[in-house]
Amino acid sequence: MVVVDDTGDEFWAFDDKVAVLRNALGTVRPGGRIEVVTNISTPHEKVDFVPLLSAAGFKPVRTLAERNGLRFVEGLRPN
Repeated sequence: MVVVDDTGDEFWAFDDKVAVLRNALGTVRPGGRIEVVTNISTPHEKVDFVPLLSAAGFKPVRTLAERNGLRFVEGLRPN
């Protein structure tokens, strides 16, 4: 499992966000997963990780929850 903590909005620094997530895809075993935690309580626009994880090759991708100003998104690496 890979966990991406974007609660500090640092993912914005990467020009090619999909390339970073493809790299994460390569680190998990088939059937493994990634979970991205983002801070949705700040006023500026946030990265939408659902299409980014899909574009990187994670299938399926879903938002697990939004709670206390955080969003939890999960993607699975296909077998």
